[in-house]
Amino acid sequence: MKTEPLSVPDLDPRELLEREEGLDLVPKLPSPLIRSVLDQGRQMICWLPVAVGLGAVFYLVLPFEPSIVSVVLATLVVGLPGAACLRWGWQRLFPRLLGFALLAFAAGFGDLAFQAWIQPPMPVLPTHATVLTGRVQSLEILPPRNDDEDDGHRITLADAVFDTPVDAGMAPLRRTLHIRLRDDDDLLPEPGSTISLRAMLRPPPPPSWPGGRDLQREAWFSGLAGSGYALGPISLSGAVVRASWIETLREAVAFRTAAVLPDQTAAIAATLLAGEAGGIDQQTREAFSASGLAHLLAVAGLHLGLVMAAVIVTLRCGLASIEYVALRWPCRQIAAVSGLLAGAGYVLLTGAHLPSLRALGMASLVTLAIVTGRRVLSMRSLSIVALLILLVSPVSVVDVSFQMSFAAVMGLIAGYGVLREPLMRLRGEGEWYRVVASYGAALTLTSLLAGLATLPVSMAHFGAFQPWFVLANLVAVPLAAVWIMPVGLLALVAMPFHAEAPFLKLMGVGIRVVQALAERVAALPVAPLPPECLIGLCRISVGAQTVLLRPHDLSDGVHLPTAQQCDGVNLFISASPARKGCADVPFIDRFSVWRDGAYAVFAGRALTIVSDRSWRGNRLWVPPVGWHGMPNLPLAQSE
Repeated sequence: MKTEPLSVPDLDPRELLEREEGLDLVPKLPSPLIRSVLDQGRQMICWLPVAVGLGAVFYLVLPFEPSIVSVVLATLVVGLPGAACLRWGWQRLFPRLLGFALLAFAAGFGDLAFQAWIQPPMPVLPTHATVLTGRVQSLEILPPRNDDEDDGHRITLADAVFDTPVDAGMAPLRRTLHIRLRDDDDLLPEPGSTISLRAMLRPPPPPSWPGGRDLQREAWFSGLAGSGYALGPISLSGAVVRASWIETLREAVAFRTAAVLPDQTAAIAATLLAGEAGGIDQQTREAFSASGLAHLLAVAGLHLGLVMAAVIVTLRCGLASIEYVALRWPCRQIAAVSGLLAGAGYVLLTGAHLPSLRALGMASLVTLAIVTGRRVLSMRSLSIVALLILLVSPVSVVDVSFQMSFAAVMGLIAGYGVLREPLMRLRGEGEWYRVVASYGAALTLTSLLAGLATLPVSMAHFGAFQPWFVLANLVAVPLAAVWIMPVGLLALVAMPFHAEAPFLKLMGVGIRVVQALAERVAALPVAPLPPECLIGLCRISVGAQTVLLRPHDLSDGVHLPTAQQCDGVNLFISASPARKGCADVPFIDRFSVWRDGAYAVFAGRALTIVSDRSWRGNRLWVPPVGWHGMPNLPLAQSE
């Protein structure tokens, strides 16, 4: 039986435009809109992850938690028309696009709702010091509390059991706990060991402002029950279970790095080499964030690309130096595959976090394109990676690292797509000064394009604009590319031979230069509260409105504002109980925050007050007022 090969005809925009204009569409779509869609051609696949993300966002922004029945019905109501559009409108362009969009939207909505419902409930954590027993999953290095102390340590505890009368006979927790150990505790448990300790625990905190980073939502989807700190030394209470070799290797790299480099330099080096970011203190994080260099502290595309580039360049140059191999073997493809394998090992070593997995997925497509002789990088390959990630973890759509990573890569792909020809003309015939100029221009454009693309995301999540990010990245990114990461890779290679110290010291010099740069750039603009606010009551103008602010009150609300202080005030904000200090004036005080979470005030013709509870609504991860969690003992049938 003779079969004909399956072929897909090329999309001719003019032919499709004439066909669509000849159809009786209700309503009639304007020709410019049709033409703008058809001009995208095969790039229209890039809208699939957008539709999946919109479906996931629609679930997250609901002010209430939909029931399972309503989720199924909503998914079918959106998905079935999409399937019908594909079934009966496959030969027509816009019904086909509408069908894909509806199906992708339904998939994002239903997938995230299903993942939210299958998560274990938040348990009740003891409100007092308690003895608990559990299995150590991982051990992290934390920054010291004071300059004269040693580094601290934090463990991730699984299968925890509380030794309290209320929790007697409880089943092991289905969620994990993060516990900081005492600084004077000499016993560091290995991953897999069973330990007992006395600790204070607390549940995940709510957002710092309405619409801010939601640690409760992150904990819900990540399986975290809460965090705390040890009150006494730990003790081994069981046999050591064999830990993951990759986790043991990560901790060994972090400890040997800390043995050579000091304080925050060692913490940054451990982050870059082993993904152990727990040692970076808040001051360093704020300096890197304010200077636009926070991406250097998150193992993602930049670091993976540098590792793969070092392996590819080294291996290809080595193969090309052998005449027999250079003439007969596919050196380019061999180097690309070897670089991908090295990159995969680096991702595993650094913890296989979501940003690095995204970068590895993109690198896999790039390697596949090199092996098959296709175009190396495009928006289509980026959209495929985004689609796969959103299908596996749709909640990633609101993750800041997901948004910034893809925004940066999109900016680079789009920018270099336009600037490729000017850069080639700048390179000319390959004269050394033209090559240097082209590389300098490429590094400058990389920082500028990535910074501009991630600027809206950064402003939305952090509420700040840093005009000096281009200057900081112009120095820090080339320094990481040609100094910090290559030397760090050599340190990893030398560790099995206990010869890593010289390379780590050289790497530390480069890290300290970046640290100094981040601190200088972060200190350029500063905008604090008025000095009188640090003493007592103060008045602040917000647009045309006046706010009376009391951030400190030693009387705990006993001393009320005077009538003169309340005159013309539109809002009273107090860290202590307001006690209706200003009559007929809306107020936000300590009890308001306890009941409804953080508040945000928006200025306009009138002040708009929004609480975190009203912003997030009644969701699975938002605890009701006074709710402490699901009891750890099985409920009776009547309950």
